[in-house]
Amino acid sequence: MTNTVTTPRGCTIAGLNELENRGFSSALIKGILTSARKAQSLYEGS
Repeated sequence: MTNTVTTPRGCTIAGLNELENRGFSSALIKGILTSARKAQSLYEGS
């Protein structure tokens, strides 16, 4: 499998690694799950 997302010299992966080290992926997932739960509760209440 070839890498078609990050640049050959590592600029993109360096940024992605920094985001991951600071918990970006986890925060993003938690935000999406929170929004989904809220939306579900709104629809269940109607």
